[in-house]
Amino acid sequence: NHYSNASSLGNLRKSLQSLAKFLESQNMAHGDIQPGNVMVADAGQTVQLIDYDGIFVNDLRGLGSSELGHRNFQHPKRSGRSWNPQLDRFSFISIDIALSVLISDSNLWKKTQSDGDSILFKANDFADVNQSKIFSDLISNSQFSQVANNFAAICNSDFDKIPALDDFLSNRNIPAAVVLPTPTAVAKAKKYLSAFPVLDSTNYALCLDSVGDKVELIGKVVEVKEAKTRYGKPYIFINFGPWRGEIVKIAIWSEGIKAIKDVPTSSWKGKWVSVTGLMEPPYVSKRYKYSHLAITVTQSGQLHQITEAEAKFRLAGSSTRGVAASNSNLSNAEILRQIQGGSSTNRGARRGSTTSSNINRNKTQVGSATSSPPPKTSSANEDILQKMRQKQAQRRPSSVGTRYQSPPAKKPSSASKDFCFIATAVYGSTAWQTNVLRRWRDTCLAPYFLGRLFIFIYYSVSPHLIPAIRSSARLKYFFEVVLDKIVSFADARIKAKRPVKHGDNAHFSPDKKRD
Repeated sequence: NHYSNASSLGNLRKSLQSLAKFLESQNMAHGDIQPGNVMVADAGQTVQLIDYDGIFVNDLRGLGSSELGHRNFQHPKRSGRSWNPQLDRFSFISIDIALSVLISDSNLWKKTQSDGDSILFKANDFADVNQSKIFSDLISNSQFSQVANNFAAICNSDFDKIPALDDFLSNRNIPAAVVLPTPTAVAKAKKYLSAFPVLDSTNYALCLDSVGDKVELIGKVVEVKEAKTRYGKPYIFINFGPWRGEIVKIAIWSEGIKAIKDVPTSSWKGKWVSVTGLMEPPYVSKRYKYSHLAITVTQSGQLHQITEAEAKFRLAGSSTRGVAASNSNLSNAEILRQIQGGSSTNRGARRGSTTSSNINRNKTQVGSATSSPPPKTSSANEDILQKMRQKQAQRRPSSVGTRYQSPPAKKPSSASKDFCFIATAVYGSTAWQTNVLRRWRDTCLAPYFLGRLFIFIYYSVSPHLIPAIRSSARLKYFFEVVLDKIVSFADARIKAKRPVKHGDNAHFSPDKKRD
């Protein structure tokens, strides 16, 4: 459990500080700094970013924002208009604070129900610091009182007031202070701000519509079944209704039982729980006349017991953020064509102008970046940046002063929102399988011509398959079987490949070395 390893967390904190400084010096931003997009190796001493879908560099300024990032790591006022080199500042500050607090008191990891989708803080904490329990706890701690006050001021400020991480650590450029509550009982927030759609476990039809999506499922346990497979391996089913008929359940197979500490037992009957994960296709038994939807628990932090009041609060009405209907995303293939200097009025028009609001999720913007010389040694992130700039320079028109301008915006079709990765549609955007495939793409395919050709073809074809995959449970299952084999092959290739300086196949999650 790495969240309690102070040495590794200290190394990771220093590495992320160096990464933040590097991005600032290069006048660029990743756009979605969060655990699922940071690979960690060498006990936190080396890190590498993955998933550059929302990257900002000056050459891509005309494309506009393509996403708003994971809301549990983003400023509450980030919007589609937030599109500059300072997008990552809030994320780096929130993670840095969380790591420093965990180094001092690792018990807060469990107390705040942290996991791969949140570290101490959640979107509700950022949206209303005066009603946040974690802010109240930190303000009462003399060691973190000033840090909590400064961070609260940032949360309450405008997006463009966020300081760079270096400035925050040096207590510079902090927005006007706010008054935090005394450490007493904290009032309940008005609405639950979830990173994923919140589903009622008793609503089978709604859950069926969400097959293939990552969701948060809330429900009261009706039955806990503990048994063994035909091969003698233990498993646990947490049912939210009588097993005969149509129900939703939680499946914990032997690997999941080993990964979690609080293993469910019959004592959980009547308790309320929250589980986050991929809604799997239904398993139907004609013989016993039942149809079961399930979320499989594979790692610590997915499953939590919550109070009945908290469950009702989350189910009463939650707010998630997605791409605005008026400004849908380009496909990855189209973005690649734009980077390489290709032009397509119809495709480029989907993005819209830089002044339009492109998204309704959560992210952060900040002030101007300070320029400093790049490191002497070339890292994987520097190489990627350099290649992008070289390709842009080679294909740029002969007129030196010309900058790329995105085509005029036009109203997108309703299907445009369906452009995404097949792996994301099958596993979810933060699943370990998806991250393995991203890592395979970046380390084993991208360096070679045939690999880049494969990536280009994949990005061109995959968007057209997504509607069919989402509409057919059988087709999703077929792709899952195929992708499982590819993931196994890719994982083996990654392990066999000699690690580079800034990366390894360890996934950034403080309580799990590899996701």
